Amino acid sequence: MYLENTMAESDETRPLVPSTPDDERTGISSSSAASGPEPTPNAIHKEDDVQTWMLWVLAIGIGVFTYLCIYPPLPSLQGPSIDPNLLLKVNTTRAHQNLANAIRIPTISGDTKELAAFRQFVVDTFPKASQVLEWEVVEECGLMGKWQGRDQNLKEKLPALWIAHMDVVPVDAPETWTVPPFDASVVDGMLYGRGTLDDKSMLMAEMEAVEALLEMGYVPKRSLYVAFGCDEEIHGDEGAGRMSSLLQERGLKFEYVLDEGMPIAQQLFPGISTPIAFIGLVEKSNPVFKITARAAGGHASLPFAPNPIHLLSRAIATLSTLTAPPGFTEVTQWLLDHLSPEHPSAIVRRILRHPTLVNLLLKVIPPERAPGLAALTRTTWTTTQIQSGVAANVMPGEASAIINARIRPGETESEILHFIARKIGAQIIQPGETPTLDNGLWIETISHPRPNAHRLTPIDTNAWKTLTGTIRHVFGKTKEELLVSPSLLMAGTDSVHYSSLTDSIYRFQPVPMTSQDTARLHGIDERIGLKDYDKMIEFFMALKVNGDEN
Repeated sequence: MYLENTMAESDETRPLVPSTPDDERTGISSSSAASGPEPTPNAIHKEDDVQTWMLWVLAIGIGVFTYLCIYPPLPSLQGPSIDPNLLLKVNTTRAHQNLANAIRIPTISGDTKELAAFRQFVVDTFPKASQVLEWEVVEECGLMGKWQGRDQNLKEKLPALWIAHMDVVPVDAPETWTVPPFDASVVDGMLYGRGTLDDKSMLMAEMEAVEALLEMGYVPKRSLYVAFGCDEEIHGDEGAGRMSSLLQERGLKFEYVLDEGMPIAQQLFPGISTPIAFIGLVEKSNPVFKITARAAGGHASLPFAPNPIHLLSRAIATLSTLTAPPGFTEVTQWLLDHLSPEHPSAIVRRILRHPTLVNLLLKVIPPERAPGLAALTRTTWTTTQIQSGVAANVMPGEASAIINARIRPGETESEILHFIARKIGAQIIQPGETPTLDNGLWIETISHPRPNAHRLTPIDTNAWKTLTGTIRHVFGKTKEELLVSPSLLMAGTDSVHYSSLTDSIYRFQPVPMTSQDTARLHGIDERIGLKDYDKMIEFFMALKVNGDEN
């Protein structure tokens, strides 16, 4: 538009060139001039303007290319390896058997008998640890222990807290598994079973590390606490919630809390093939909504009245087509700061450092093309349960669906609830409120998010340097072997219950995973490589030693 206006103005204001014979203006006689219409002065001016704009575009393009490709490289934020000052030893054969025995106890959330058996199993399996850990069973649910450090006066060296959970999710269709989900069978070096990844390998690796260090005669400089919940998969209130309250009553503070979380991922970040150890510094909040459809119902032989199942189905179908807009948060910026210098493309390296450009890209890339990136930057929701009907020949009076939402930092439960209600045309009701509709849809929150899920852990601390340096020691000493990056955790964990006890919560699963592995979490054929499990134990041993020395 600016070009058109400029050209139009030039046409109106510039005086026409006086008419002059050809031979006077050019020295070429009309008989020797080229045939065809002579260009008008206005056309000549327009061509000049177009050429000027083309030169400007070319200059801008050269400048952009120079900035993106020739400008000095971005500084790497990948830190050094921190090596422990002693040779670590562990009996891996015994550790594999212990993990298999742990998997064989079906500690499904709410099964108090099996959970009690598992607590006793932990105490019995690690005799040296049980002699020093001062075990406590909290509210007949959680299991908590303290490994006392030798230096009682390290006020600036707070203890660490390692947490995990004993409970697992149910198995919907055990017949679809390669091996029975609680048999703990080993196939091609992989241990199969519910809980191998979520979360018994974490719990058992922590305990194997303590047991192995004690067998080596190691005496810690600073204290270490462990806390194992019994109900993380449903809410965590009775396990982590009660244990954190007890620790708070005792006036305890921790340098950091380490819980399950992001893995060492492969092929998760577009364009980077090097494995990346993602450390969750904040997590999405996780409200649960219930959508209910109501109508009169009736006999199936007269299916002309509104059907709640149909009403609900249309609402769910609408939700399945909706995508929340992407959002650029502080932890996303930290992630890009750590990974953009390592991207093989110079152009992509520069683009990733500019939030505006990244936001534009996120808006045009379909979520299904980059699901990991989409989950990192967007609030998500999905339908997980549907209930309706009493008989094959009866139209029901109600139908309901459960919607599991994962809300990114920067957005709230209320905003998402109102957004969904508006899109499906549902009335919002409060818990315990009776809906006023005889026909139609309503939506309510049946489970609120865990508190402080959106509180961000800093990365300018000694604990961060020790953690990342230990990760590099165990899983890859150079950035060609491994990258380490802050991240957002898309799931929810017990760690939020401990937010009042520390400034630093790390959500990290020290095990390599591909996208196929993450699909096994809460799914079919959950499994872990035994060599990967050995590395988990080594990681916790090194982390304890490094934490004492740094």
